[in-house]
Amino acid sequence: MSGVERFDPDLLVGALGERWLLPDITYKPWRSCRWMHQPLTALLRALHGESVDPREIQEVALGTNVFCCTPRFTTPEPTTFCSRQFSIPQSVAMILLGIPVGAGWMDEAQDDDPRRTRTPGEGACRKMGSANAWGRHIVHEQWRNMPARADVVMRDGRRFAAETEFALGDPWSSDTAWSHAEVTAKFKEVSGLADAAADAVIDAVLNLEEEPDTARIVSAMRHA
Repeated sequence: MSGVERFDPDLLVGALGERWLLPDITYKPWRSCRWMHQPLTALLRALHGESVDPREIQEVALGTNVFCCTPRFTTPEPTTFCSRQFSIPQSVAMILLGIPVGAGWMDEAQDDDPRRTRTPGEGACRKMGSANAWGRHIVHEQWRNMPARADVVMRDGRRFAAETEFALGDPWSSDTAWSHAEVTAKFKEVSGLADAAADAVIDAVLNLEEEPDTARIVSAMRHA
């Protein structure tokens, strides 16, 4: 998809029939660039179990690699569909406001939400030395460990912090690997289908190997 300068046949057909790519599939919990998901995962961990009013947050600082500290990722007030997908402050705001992970994340109407009061440093990115070591964790042209950190400072003085090596949806850690329930829940959320229609697609996909052809799944998708 992204394009490469060289062709590596081993990556495609090496250990054919023995090495499978499906166990290394990662799932994106949020509608934004995957490079942002490690610091967002750290943010969720920092706030896990805490009752936090977004209006009482003084600062959210995310430690990440140098690439995620560039203007593309640090735009505080994105104004286009594309810029919203790459803005870390945008994703931080959506998470803190509890906006469901669907079309609402890219909806310009969110800009006028009175609860979305921006505070100095909210969603600020800071270069984190260990986060730049991700290049040493590339396996079969796929990056694995991407360290990140989140620090949240409340106006009343409380502080919450957490670090992570992986993002939610990464299969290489039991703390982040997604279950069948989480995958299907995201499908239902982002597809916008009624439960009955979504369940028909899910059932068709999960039982595809028992079908003589693809007619059932195609029918379910066409109906959807």
